[in-house]
Amino acid sequence: MAALPGVNAELALTARRIRRLWEQLPEADQPPRVVADWRAMRREVEAACSAGKRDEALALIADYREQAEQQLTAALLPAPSQVTA
Repeated sequence: MAALPGVNAELALTARRIRRLWEQLPEADQPPRVVADWRAMRREVEAACSAGKRDEALALIADYREQAEQQLTAALLPAPSQVTA
């Protein structure tokens, strides 16, 4: 990947944050969409970097991180039927 300032650092930060949430879930509850979205985001980031579009690459990473964190956080929450009063 063509390295642009800050892009690799943001990818690494995002990977750590998402992995931390991912590892809290039992394997059966790990949403496969998070991995597929990571791969797609990486391709888009690589294309943006190759075109010299640093801001676009950083925005793609931030969007992915937000969506993945929402998906994983939702998967960590107990289903309403499992909540006891």
